[in-house]
Amino acid sequence: MACFNELAILPTIILYGLISDRTGRMPVFVFAFAMMGIALALHSLARTWPVLIAFRVMFGIGASGVFSECF
Repeated sequence: MACFNELAILPTIILYGLISDRTGRMPVFVFAFAMMGIALALHSLARTWPVLIAFRVMFGIGASGVFSECF
């Protein structure tokens, strides 16, 4: 199940870095953290595997933004 997070993080971490260089780090960090929080809240509502996988991918996309701004 964790592989879906990694598959979402790897391609999007570079995009978050490019976007944050143009717009600033704080708006990108807030957006990514909000996306990660929303996806985490939606995990409990998933009733099927494909929906859960979609929320895991959404969580991974948000986490990649947080990772790119923290390191």
